[in-house]
Amino acid sequence: MKTIRGQSASNGIVIGTLLYLSRKPPEIPERTIDDVPFELERVETARKKVIDQLEVLYQDALKKMGEEEAELFQTHQMMLSDLDYTESVSGIITNEKKNAEYAVMRTADMLADMFKNMDNDYLQARAADVRDVSGRLLDALAGNKSVEIVSDTPVIIAAEDLLPSETLLLDKDKALAFVTAGGSPNSHTAIFARNLGIPAVVALGTELSPDCNGRPAIVDGAAGLVYLEPDSDTTDRMRKASLPSALPGIEISPA
Repeated sequence: MKTIRGQSASNGIVIGTLLYLSRKPPEIPERTIDDVPFELERVETARKKVIDQLEVLYQDALKKMGEEEAELFQTHQMMLSDLDYTESVSGIITNEKKNAEYAVMRTADMLADMFKNMDNDYLQARAADVRDVSGRLLDALAGNKSVEIVSDTPVIIAAEDLLPSETLLLDKDKALAFVTAGGSPNSHTAIFARNLGIPAVVALGTELSPDCNGRPAIVDGAAGLVYLEPDSDTTDRMRKASLPSALPGIEISPA
């Protein structure tokens, strides 16, 4: 058995199998272009698509969690219309004759670094928002689909990190809990987990890796602990501690 200590994001004890969502960083090409209007139109089409997606997420969050948490997705919509953002992207395309993907990536890097280096905690958090929105825009430009849980049985979702929108859209019939290598208990992702009643542990570090995929585990959300391949004593102790939180029928073989 291996115990990994992280930080509590949402209470609850869950027993299950880890499903690690591996996501490769997008490869952003830098190309010199001839057709500037075409690239500008690509960005505008993608921008409108993402704004529509965010409106759907806003309405979903409004129903599930209320106005305060749902406002995040309105903030993201406004960011896509912010002049600093849009003029940076269009300027790189128009003045430097660069492709849309490269312009979005460079703008995201510039604005995220700017927010990250500010003294105000609220403004520092905007760096993650810039990354989130820009990632959506890049996905729209590439025609990528969102990450889906591919499993016939309920699992514990493991990842480097989860976006707030990914947390909101987790299918609770498939996702028992989630654990992430990065993240913070004060992030929107953690706040969403608490509102939705999904047990979660974040900031587990490098010990949570793709090698954990398919391994039995116990998540103790309150203690901020993940037990990998737990022994029978730990399994019995944790099962007794929170039978209501564990899904019936899920068994773990002793390590």
